[in-house]
Amino acid sequence: IRPDITVLFNNQAILGDPRAYPFNDVIEIESDPVHWPLYDLPTRCRYLRGQGKPHHGLTTRFHRCWGDFGGLQSDEELAYEVGGILAAGTPWVSLGDHLHPNGELDRTVYGLIGRTYAHCAKVAPQVENAVPVEEAVVLVPPTPNPYMSGRRDEEGNLFGAVRGLMENHVQFGVRDVGDASAPAGALWILPGGPPLDAASLAAVRQGVMDGRRLLAFGEHVQGLEDLVGSAPAELSALAGQHLRFETVLADPRLGPMPHSVYEKVYTFSPGADTEVLAHTLDPLFDSTLPENYHRHGPVDFDAPPRAAIVARGGVVLCGAPLPRLIHTEGAWAHLLAYSRLVGRLLPAPLVTTDLGPTAEVAVHRKGESLVVHVVAAQFPRYSTPPLRMLAFRPVRNASVHLRGAAAPTEVVRLSTGDRILWDLDREGLTLHVDLDAPHEAFVLRAV
Repeated sequence: IRPDITVLFNNQAILGDPRAYPFNDVIEIESDPVHWPLYDLPTRCRYLRGQGKPHHGLTTRFHRCWGDFGGLQSDEELAYEVGGILAAGTPWVSLGDHLHPNGELDRTVYGLIGRTYAHCAKVAPQVENAVPVEEAVVLVPPTPNPYMSGRRDEEGNLFGAVRGLMENHVQFGVRDVGDASAPAGALWILPGGPPLDAASLAAVRQGVMDGRRLLAFGEHVQGLEDLVGSAPAELSALAGQHLRFETVLADPRLGPMPHSVYEKVYTFSPGADTEVLAHTLDPLFDSTLPENYHRHGPVDFDAPPRAAIVARGGVVLCGAPLPRLIHTEGAWAHLLAYSRLVGRLLPAPLVTTDLGPTAEVAVHRKGESLVVHVVAAQFPRYSTPPLRMLAFRPVRNASVHLRGAAAPTEVVRLSTGDRILWDLDREGLTLHVDLDAPHEAFVLRAV
């Protein structure tokens, strides 16, 4: 036995369950976005960066999955995937391949890998030892290993919460409940899932007492109701509830109609100082009935509405599992409601941009400099797994505004070494960026 040999087991980047970490010298985050959920990789990379273990993000050159020797990603697809690893704060990138049974390396495959690593070599030094900005933190409660317990589907709560933050360009981390190293001013988000245990509830309550802002969804509202002046929440008897957003939360695009959430919803008994942001209405029949293959039904307008999203101070409890619905249903109304709730508690985010919601903007601090990553892609409107980009289209003169940023001495694009234009106003700094590839990184020196 060689005690100095590196020990690495496959795919041990388990969220909320660190029991395997001591037995691995390096944690491998295997998550090819072709085959895994699209938001799995940015979630796990952000989680592992706070665990104090060496780790690397792993994707592959294959079109589908391991062993697809005749499948090859394009340069743009692979640049998008490694860009997501680097933007998440992971400087170590691994690209997977299988040796063909004939024992020969494929020149085309390793040309692609070589070009991708050449890009990583320019960017990774600016990621290593940098500190990603965290305006919000998605909290991960302790949970058994989902690969062993059959609970892997519940990670959809996390993926939906992460997607909602990324599409709104919010800077965020993914941390264990009770992680004392989380930034003091960050918004805490409990995405829903198995009910919190006593230790997790105590940590969350202490955080609120210390001034933390809190946004909790679905099952994670249980045990926190008194923070908004409500009696214990009750789960609706019927699935297929409909949310009706009140004026304070309403968006003209949502209108006054009740929006189906396809599941059961926790309801509240608001107190005198509780603000009600949305009500839920029962369906005429339970949507889980076997004969109802649509999973939804019409509203029972004769049933009394009940409070479903409530707030007091810096705490908002949403009885509907919006993050899980964002991941499983993909309804824009759920994503818009989630965005409005985040915006209520985080009204002045660091980043605003005219890039679309599928573009990720991640900001890291490295010494006196800022590093801004932009990961942009266009996805097919209708697709089945594997999800692929249709194409990458270069972007010209997009703006990325950093609230409160000071004037840098220069802004440099890492891929070319060129300086780029920027403007300074009373609100902060605006970068004028061109994107010639799905991932670009810009260094703002001496900020």
